Amino acid sequence: MAVRLSAEGVRAKGHVIDLNNAGAFIATELVLEKNRPLRILLEVRAAGRRPWLEAVVMRRTERIVGRRLTIPAGLGVVFVAATKLEREFIQRAVVEALTESRERKTVADRSAAGDDGRPRR
Repeated sequence: MAVRLSAEGVRAKGHVIDLNNAGAFIATELVLEKNRPLRILLEVRAAGRRPWLEAVVMRRTERIVGRRLTIPAGLGVVFVAATKLEREFIQRAVVEALTESRERKTVADRSAAGDDGRPRR
């Protein structure tokens, strides 16, 4: 899920790697120190109005290149959801992220099994 970030007059883009009702890990090149406030706009498809969410940086990581997996640079953030609208929006974003994850897994499982999902004759 794509995101837009705003902090200290700087705007940046990113991509959600992990999302739950409390916070997220966002892959981004934006560098912020721990405890810095920022605003996040989650690009949720199913949402009508998308509010900017207040958040606080809890950790920052550099890009880590492993033999099998590369972990992108990014920010671990905690949401500071003050309104019912914001909490409901975060919940919709979590549900959308889970749905997308399941869809990707199903496609990957079918591909690994040699099944393209089309009915056989």
